[in-house]
Amino acid sequence: QVKSFEDAQREEKRKVVQALIIEEVDAAYGTDGPRLHIPVQDSWLNKSASLKTVRDSVAAIIEKDREEERRRKALEQARQDRAAAVESHVKGLNQRHGFDMPLARFMGGSSLDMNIPLEQVLRGIDGVFSRSVELRELEEEKPAPAATPSRPAAPAPAPAATGKTRAMSIVLEYDVTNEAAVKACLETLKTLCVNFGEGLKNRIQTTPLLPPPPALPCPR
Repeated sequence: QVKSFEDAQREEKRKVVQALIIEEVDAAYGTDGPRLHIPVQDSWLNKSASLKTVRDSVAAIIEKDREEERRRKALEQARQDRAAAVESHVKGLNQRHGFDMPLARFMGGSSLDMNIPLEQVLRGIDGVFSRSVELRELEEEKPAPAATPSRPAAPAPAPAATGKTRAMSIVLEYDVTNEAAVKACLETLKTLCVNFGEGLKNRIQTTPLLPPPPALPCPR
């Protein structure tokens, strides 16, 4: 009977404690937003646990949860602020140096690590752009590749000798203004001949040619 009486008292107190928890949670979070679930602890049902002690314990649990929520929101805001700072910094460096580096290249890894100071992250980004500028300057300083000189076309091979030769005597008569061209043709002709005799002379007409004498009548 004693145990049954104690169990009945604990159940009655459970209802009171549950109502107290709902009251504190409604006051802290409202009735529409996310709510914290606080289970009834067995120690709160003991006779030695006053309702004031229970209320203080519930309030402490709520305050701890709200503090964690504030820290979470502050951390999220800090990350957003850092991302905006990195984006602005990268955009400014792209405009200054004439680059188009993608923002995604700088948004991962240590850039959003809140344990690393933002100033250190920005100095790292500056280093990336500085190295890119140096590489671009080195490329611009390289001399242009020299043009490969074109080779003259190889002369056509001479026809194969057959062992048969033929002699030809030539008498040339040309205008003196064409003498250089005639000599050039003679030089070409030499390359085609087995023997270009010294007796071959070119005759240059320097005086007007006289008309031939009239024909005499034949005797009868």
